[in-house]
Amino acid sequence: MQSDQISTQYIDASLDSLFESSCFEGSGLTWLPWVGRNYKKQKDKILIVAESHYSNEVNPEKAKKDIKKWQNEKKLTRDVVTECPINGEWSNITFGNLHRALLGTTDFESFRLWQEIAFYNFIQRPMQYRYDFKERPTYTDFLEGWKTFVSANKILRPSLCIFIGLAASNTFNQAFDDLGLSHSKISWGDPLNNVYKRNPVTFKMDGHEVKILFIKHTSKYFSWELWNQYLNNEAHDEIESLKKIVNISSKHAIEKSIEYFPITSKKERTTDLPWWLTHKPVLACRYEDASLSTEDAKFISIGKATYDTDCASVKIWRRTSDDRKWSRQSEEIPIHRVGLCMQMLLSAIRISQSPDGEYPTKTALNEEIQTEDCVPFLKNAIQSDRESIKKSLIEISKLMDEIDIEKI
Repeated sequence: MQSDQISTQYIDASLDSLFESSCFEGSGLTWLPWVGRNYKKQKDKILIVAESHYSNEVNPEKAKKDIKKWQNEKKLTRDVVTECPINGEWSNITFGNLHRALLGTTDFESFRLWQEIAFYNFIQRPMQYRYDFKERPTYTDFLEGWKTFVSANKILRPSLCIFIGLAASNTFNQAFDDLGLSHSKISWGDPLNNVYKRNPVTFKMDGHEVKILFIKHTSKYFSWELWNQYLNNEAHDEIESLKKIVNISSKHAIEKSIEYFPITSKKERTTDLPWWLTHKPVLACRYEDASLSTEDAKFISIGKATYDTDCASVKIWRRTSDDRKWSRQSEEIPIHRVGLCMQMLLSAIRISQSPDGEYPTKTALNEEIQTEDCVPFLKNAIQSDRESIKKSLIEISKLMDEIDIEKI
């Protein structure tokens, strides 16, 4: 099915003439918002506000062409929703985590959600976001974004707006003071998921009150379980209504949440373990307790794997140099491969200790020497980390004496 056909099936285009005329009146709208076909029927109308459209094209010239092209595509936002969360033509964790934060699960037909809500981007200009250049909205962008937001609200008249990302909140008070609209003041709350919550705010326009909630951006380092709890607390009636419409029972959502997020045990030395990320530790230790050198590694854990929560994996948690973010270089290894890694290490030690020119027979790994400098390299590398390796092997030997292999 073509994107246009799918869009027509799931959206309500009856407001398009208002959006388009509003564009010419300087509202700041570049792209038509997504409006689900059942949105106007809802008692509690929910508007989701993302940040912007970003090009992650590595080639700068191609990225500029993308941006120039996107500026003239009024249906860009609708095409993105159609292609990604509804049709699954490409994946984006932002939408998957949004679904989980709203409904506590992704076990539903996504079009059922999107035909009930409205969606648009706060910053109505495309930007570049690649590994070497991450363009961010300016302070002025955010102030202008609130003007566009008010224009969109006059047409959509939502009762609840949920922002994906906290950045826009920093200009809320000034923007609404400048606009002369009655509003509550935004303030910072308690820490949640490595950020400070923004307390809910409201504003009134044309006798209509709108509530605004801000959640952490769902693209990375995002705990959907924590934000699902937050949304259920702050907008319980609206979220419950949405669950019923999408055909998700509260019981189902809670069961899913428990399955992914069983955090009940007391923690002492591992208090700072990042259990809000996608690998869910069930057993953990501080790296400094296991190694002579802490380096950039902070914890080792075994837990529910990122790629499949029914599988167990071992993970080494690393921090970036500024010690503020958990590094993407944190390694996660399926547990059945950890044993193979240890076999490989022991084989390497055995080969490094063999007399010059003599090599021991192959093990079950059927390992093969790849380069002429293999033995000198291994001798040097193992010697450099000898104390740490010795410590680990001594502890492994002790543990092996206490394990009944036949019971595995």
